[in-house]
Amino acid sequence: MTRVTFYFGAASRYSYLAASQIDAIARRAGASVDWVPLDVIALLARRGHSPFTPTVVSGQYEPAWRRQDAERWAALYGIAFIEPMGRLALDMNLLARACAVAREVNQAEPYARALMQRIFASSDLDVDQAGCVEVARRCGLDRAEFAARLDDESSARRVDDIVGEAQAQGVFGVPSFVVDGDVYWGNDRLPLLAHRLMSAT
Repeated sequence: MTRVTFYFGAASRYSYLAASQIDAIARRAGASVDWVPLDVIALLARRGHSPFTPTVVSGQYEPAWRRQDAERWAALYGIAFIEPMGRLALDMNLLARACAVAREVNQAEPYARALMQRIFASSDLDVDQAGCVEVARRCGLDRAEFAARLDDESSARRVDDIVGEAQAQGVFGVPSFVVDGDVYWGNDRLPLLAHRLMSAT
């Protein structure tokens, strides 16, 4: 069975969009998907370059354009989309740590889906540490145990390890899909990923 490593950011618009499609693509091709949370801010810092700072260098990274683009994709996919910028304070590292904790107990996908739903499809819900723990509870995870794991330094180390692993594979942003060492980056590359997977069957 072909395995797809899906590097996602819980606060990434395009990860949220891609997450709505990846299971159907993999199912049609008889592939499996490994959901791996990536702190993309840490990845960009390690690479020494970000398209967002100090100034946006391309129109595709302008906030107004990204919002409009995401809304169009969401309409195409038939899913909700509420722009989080200016509405929620999102700590990328915290979200990556929370997803990493869920992954340790084989709940990466359901937890990530629930967290993304809270960020992109729900109004006025906090996504701070308490919010992350609440999502875990709703996913059937032990609240106290999840909170303790989230506070533990091992979760931060695991996120750092994932950043290093992603960089070593040539990943430079999210969402990214790695198949047999080949990287497909972006929600709009899903047709290329699907073609690759179907060609392998």
